[in-house]
Amino acid sequence: MKLNESLGDAAPHLEWTYALNLLARDPDWKSTGIGRRTLEGWLGGVSGYACWLQTDDIDSPARRIYSSLGFVELGHGPQAPNGQPGLVMFRPPVL
Repeated sequence: MKLNESLGDAAPHLEWTYALNLLARDPDWKSTGIGRRTLEGWLGGVSGYACWLQTDDIDSPARRIYSSLGFVELGHGPQAPNGQPGLVMFRPPVL
């Protein structure tokens, strides 16, 4: 409910979509590409469907990966783990 309220008119974009709730990697594997490969594999599994995720609203390697794979900023949702409103990113269906 908080997500719908936070996104307002953009909230309907999330209906009937897949949500990526958590993607994490071991810090020892930083800059190895494992995060990108994992996300690409998941996206291949939901091919043909829209999906979304929530991330921190800061410039980060993860956010740059999301953008490079077709995610766009949709709006801000409830608080992220850092206590700030999380950035909701949306990826339309890719056929």
